[in-house]
Amino acid sequence: MNGKNKYSREVLFYSAILFTAVFAVYGNTFSNPFIFDDTIILKEIPGRTFYDVVFHSGWRPLLMLSLYINYHLTGGAVWSYHLLNILFHAASVTAFFFLVLSVVNFNLHRWRLSRKEGILFVFTVALLWGVHPLNTESVTYMVQRCEAMMGFFFILTLFFYTAGHISGKKFSYFYLLSFLSILSGFAAKEAMIAIFPVVIVFDAAFLTSDWRGIFRKKLFFWALIVFLLFLPALFSSFLFKFINAAFDDYGITVFSYAVNQPLVILHYIALSFYPVNLCFDYVWSLKDFNENLPYILIVFFLILSSLYFFIKNRLPAASLGVIFFLLLAPRSSFVPRPDSAVEHRMYLPLAALILTVLSLFYFFRHRYRVKVLLLVFLPVALILGILTFMRNETYSSAFTIWKDTVEKVPLNPRALNYLGIEYHRKGKYDKAEKCFKRALELFPDYDLACNNLGNIYALQNKLDQAEIYYKKAISVNRSFADAMCNLSKVAVRKGQISEAYYWAEKAYKFKPGEGDTNLQLGKVFLLMGEKDKATEYFVRAAEAGQGVSVMLKAAQFAEKYGMIDYAGQLYQNLYRKYPDNITFAYKSANFFLLRHKLDEAEKILKNIIKKNPDFHMAYNDLGVIARKRKNLLQAEEYFRKAVSVNQDYTAAHFNLGLLYYQEKRYSCAYRQFKTALEQIPDNKKILKFYNLTAEKLNHK
Repeated sequence: MNGKNKYSREVLFYSAILFTAVFAVYGNTFSNPFIFDDTIILKEIPGRTFYDVVFHSGWRPLLMLSLYINYHLTGGAVWSYHLLNILFHAASVTAFFFLVLSVVNFNLHRWRLSRKEGILFVFTVALLWGVHPLNTESVTYMVQRCEAMMGFFFILTLFFYTAGHISGKKFSYFYLLSFLSILSGFAAKEAMIAIFPVVIVFDAAFLTSDWRGIFRKKLFFWALIVFLLFLPALFSSFLFKFINAAFDDYGITVFSYAVNQPLVILHYIALSFYPVNLCFDYVWSLKDFNENLPYILIVFFLILSSLYFFIKNRLPAASLGVIFFLLLAPRSSFVPRPDSAVEHRMYLPLAALILTVLSLFYFFRHRYRVKVLLLVFLPVALILGILTFMRNETYSSAFTIWKDTVEKVPLNPRALNYLGIEYHRKGKYDKAEKCFKRALELFPDYDLACNNLGNIYALQNKLDQAEIYYKKAISVNRSFADAMCNLSKVAVRKGQISEAYYWAEKAYKFKPGEGDTNLQLGKVFLLMGEKDKATEYFVRAAEAGQGVSVMLKAAQFAEKYGMIDYAGQLYQNLYRKYPDNITFAYKSANFFLLRHKLDEAEKILKNIIKKNPDFHMAYNDLGVIARKRKNLLQAEEYFRKAVSVNQDYTAAHFNLGLLYYQEKRYSCAYRQFKTALEQIPDNKKILKFYNLTAEKLNHK
């Protein structure tokens, strides 16, 4: 009994180390932002019901459920999303440890291993998988948690299946748990389809002595599988979706995709042994059959060798080799995918590959096994952990991930486009322009790059050039609503309202439920004087998920084009709805001030100061109100307070100068006008009063 307790404590000790190791290597990811697909998927959640998000979003239900929980617990705080990603990976690694340990314990006599050797062997395999940098895309990249989730349920399926076999009961409840794990895996990702052939190979290699026993002794499990296959509501949609992918070639034929995958697989294997130059987006260059023939022959040799030794001798390494290729098969065989090579596809196959390599040490003489594991593979695990920690830093921002990708694959137009977007966000328009132009050199019909280059020209007020690239984007993609919206914005700036309406309406037809298309159409209606219609589309835009930001943009647009009353009404509505929002409160106060409703403006401005004593603009406006009421002493007090809070606030310096000038305190006025002029040298109004004051003081 004491021996059993000691062994159980050892198992728990090693599993705790695994859990800790995973958190140690991924502990620097908690502040990493949402990138690429993360932002697209997360737009599906705000303002939608649980049922709608999970079952009608068009994405994997279990993934959407987890994101829904994250969002409603912590909103957009990234740390909780990363925490759940790491927890799933840690859970997968721990489950893998228990799965392989149960198989090893079941075969101790057959493989001539001691329990001590077995647990150390399993721990080393699980540790290497848990800290391997090839997994970073599945763990650090938020939306790819579906890979880790599917992996977790895949491993649980095999674990419960093994437990059912060891129990010796045909109707063991473990088989039911295994079946439920399969369902959960499919709800996470369709690649779970590999479980069916893997279970058969796994059983034949490690559990059952004869082929017939795989099915005869587990009738309950296989009956559940047959039930699943013929249950349209649950499985048929997943199976249909997977098979249907074969007919959606993503611009790649089935044959072309198939003949290029052997080199991709060899690349994956190379990265498993030498995980440097990992890349977020490969944009794999497709080659013809003759160029790929050597790689096809190598992979076929590996597959046939694994099959031969599995069928003839059921060697562990050969069996695991077969499982490795089966795990890759759904996405690395003949069914075309949008990207020929992505690292997250190696999440589960990597575990099988590591187990394959380490199982070869079965052939070492007994006395060398433990020493090899301790002296070779544990230091390797430490190195892998350091590489993973360093790789996580690449995911610290969208800019670093795309910059890293461009450095590694400089002929990648998609990476260049997204790097250009990041330069755009940083205000480095010249570098953004270079990235977009380079992307278009590599891929002239790249609609996204055309649109983004148009955005750069629009920001630089090169409207004719912007228009050219927006129209080019639409010529490539005739349903490109974003480019149509941008063309409408250019037309507005050119004063071509009918042209602006044409493009805004066209964009709306392609994306009637999109916030931006509704917002732009509302803006055009506003310029056409149709305020009721404008309001209708602004409300639609807000309901499309953009909420308050839409109404704020609408108010700012109306203000920019001189529709002060309409803008003021929008600001007042926003302020009534969100009284604690400083921006809405201040804009609403401005509206009252412009309409000479001083009491209403004063009340809001004092409320702002009460909540935010350092809001300098409110002090300045209170000074303006006091001056209008001829209370010059109080006005001076407010202007001086505004300047003390923010010495660079030009408006307060100028207003204080005007007050001193009105009171004939010319030396004081001169100092304020001089300060204001230093801040804005080209302002004619400030210069005028500066010169007038200088003349009063005989300053030339």
